[in-house]
Amino acid sequence: MPDAVLACIARTGVTGLTVDDIAREAGCSRATIYRSFPSKRALVAAAVEAAADRLVGRLVAAADAAPTLADAVTAVVLTGAAFVATEPALVTVADREPHLLHPHLAFEGGDRLLVAAGERLAPAFARFAADPTRVAAWTVRLGLCLCWFPNPPVDVADPVAVADLVATFVAPGLTDTPHIPHAVHRDPGNPQEDR
Repeated sequence: MPDAVLACIARTGVTGLTVDDIAREAGCSRATIYRSFPSKRALVAAAVEAAADRLVGRLVAAADAAPTLADAVTAVVLTGAAFVATEPALVTVADREPHLLHPHLAFEGGDRLLVAAGERLAPAFARFAADPTRVAAWTVRLGLCLCWFPNPPVDVADPVAVADLVATFVAPGLTDTPHIPHAVHRDPGNPQEDR
């Protein structure tokens, strides 16, 4: 049933979605649908969960193939961006009904999304970090910034630019023992060091 819901959303958006359309797409009756799903909202929730499961599977597989933390973060960002750009239902909602996405990307909804994403994607980073949930949540933050917000620092469709951004600015902050270049140690008892 989730695939039928997503196919209908790709055509009509969420607001125009009807149970009759879903039944036609699935090749069943409304009664059959209502035996498993009590409402249209439950149908949409099941479809979103199925799409999220598919996305998480792709992201974990992309990270599993990466040799380093920076490569894993880059692979997850690029794979997620490709999914966002090509998932027909998501493209339709983003184009026609972005107001439906905003509550899930900002403030409390955004916090819940990052917590859930961190938990679900943690296995992708477990071999690289002592706190893979933290790495996963920050990776999702980066992906959201590059995919959804205007004027991102790099084009998410440019793998070289994304890899450079991650290697230079993101991965160093995600390691368990971040390297701080050119740290200056001052002796507070020696005033000549302050000159």
